[in-house]
Amino acid sequence: MQSQSIDYFPKLDHLRFYAALLVILAHSFAVPRAFGNSGVSLFMVLSGFILTIIVQAGNKPLSYNRFIFKRFIRIFPLFTVVFFIMLSLGRTRFQAHDLLSLLLLQSNLSPSGTGFGHDIVPISGPTWTIAVEFQFYLIFPFLILFLHQNGVKYLLGLIFLFLLFRTLTSFGINPNYWDYYHTLFGRIDQFIIGMLAAWLYVYKKSLFGSRLNFAILIVSVIGLVGLYNKNLAHHPIYSLTLEAVCYAGIIWGYFLSDIICLPSFLDKTLALFGRISYSTYLLHVMILAAIDNSVVQRLHLFSDPFFNKLMLFFLFTLPIILFVSYVSYTLIEKPFLYFGRKYT
Repeated sequence: MQSQSIDYFPKLDHLRFYAALLVILAHSFAVPRAFGNSGVSLFMVLSGFILTIIVQAGNKPLSYNRFIFKRFIRIFPLFTVVFFIMLSLGRTRFQAHDLLSLLLLQSNLSPSGTGFGHDIVPISGPTWTIAVEFQFYLIFPFLILFLHQNGVKYLLGLIFLFLLFRTLTSFGINPNYWDYYHTLFGRIDQFIIGMLAAWLYVYKKSLFGSRLNFAILIVSVIGLVGLYNKNLAHHPIYSLTLEAVCYAGIIWGYFLSDIICLPSFLDKTLALFGRISYSTYLLHVMILAAIDNSVVQRLHLFSDPFFNKLMLFFLFTLPIILFVSYVSYTLIEKPFLYFGRKYT
C-alpha cells in the first residue's frame, strides 16, 4: 500500500500479492482449499497492520469522515463494477432490493455461504470479504483512539472478550464454523492482532534484530503449517485467532528482516503485483471460470492431473489474471487515487 501518510514499503505490497495468490490457487483447485482460507486471513491481519502504521498507532490525528471517504473511494469503484456485472448476468433472478446488499455492506450475508449472489452468478464469491473489511473500517478510528488513550491492554482485552463471546455462542447456540468465518464477529481478532503487531512496530521495533525477525518468520510459518496439519484450522472459537497470530509473525519477519533482500527487478515486480492485487482478488473467479472452460479442461501437457493443473496455472492462467488485473487497476482503480490517500 502506498500512502502519502507514511513511507512506501514494497514488502507490504509483496504480502498483499502473496495473499491474493493463495486465494487464487485455492479457487483454481490447483492446491487444497485451505490455502485460500489462509490467504483471506493474511489480507485481514495486513489491513490492521498497515492502517495502524499509517496513523502511527494513534500518534497522528485521524479524521473519521476523511478516513471513511478515502476507504470508500479505494474500495467501492471496482466493487460496484463487479456487483453490477453480477446483477446484469443474473437480471432475471435478482430483485431491486438486492441493491441493499451493496449499499448496506452486506455482501457477506448470503444463503450460498460465500459472497452475495454467488449461488445465482458464480463470480462474486470474494465480495464477502469486502463487506467484512469495510465493517472493520467503520470502527477502526474508534479502536485506534481507544488504543492511544488506554494502551495496548485495550486491544488485548477486546481479543479476550470476543474469544469469550465465541465460546458462549459456540456452546449455547452452536453456529456453523462458516458463520464465524464470513463475519466480522469471527474475524475481528485478525484485524486487532494486525493492529497489535503495528503497535510493536511503532514503539518496540528497536528491540528486535534482523536475525530475531527472521526467526519469528520461520517459527510463524511452522506454526501456521502445524495449525492446518493438526486439523485446528476450523475450530469455531480460536482457529482464526491462532491463524492471525501466525500471520502477524510472518508479516513482522518478512517486513523487518534484512535477511530477506530480493533482487531489484523481483522486488519491483512483486510490488506491482501487490498494487493490482485488489483487482486480482475481485476478478479472478470470473477469469478462472472462462479459462477453465475454454483451455484448462482441454489441455493436458503432463500425465499427472494435479501437476498438469498446477503448471497450467503458473504458465497460462496466472499471467492472464495479472494482465486483466493490471488493465482493471489502470482504468477503474487508479483514476480514483487522484483524490489522495492521506487520512489525517
